[in-house]
Amino acid sequence: MELEEQVMGIIINAGQSRSLCYEALRSAKEITSLMPMKK
Repeated sequence: MELEEQVMGIIINAGQSRSLCYEALRSAKEITSLMPMKK
């Protein structure tokens, strides 16, 4: 039972960090699209 709780915690943390990564990625894309591109 204890192991199950730990695994669930890891899965939840992984999901949260993944959604945070997507948020950061989306924000970065918006910022870079607003900024003039240097080529």
